[in-house]
Amino acid sequence: MNKDAIAEYFPDGDFIEFFFRKPDIEYYAEWLNPFVTLLRSQETDEIVGGIIEQVGTVMKKAQEDK
Repeated sequence: MNKDAIAEYFPDGDFIEFFFRKPDIEYYAEWLNPFVTLLRSQETDEIVGGIIEQVGTVMKKAQEDK
């Protein structure tokens, strides 16, 4: 794993934002579906990170379905 990779959970928005390296470049968001957004380099279009939405909701539902 890249030592510069970072991830943070934001409980107020119930999402995880992560980067494969330090987010010191300009990037844009590419929405895939209600749960996943890719973050891409503006210069190369390379995927540099992402956002996973509704994490708590999905985890709660998974526990209920056990």
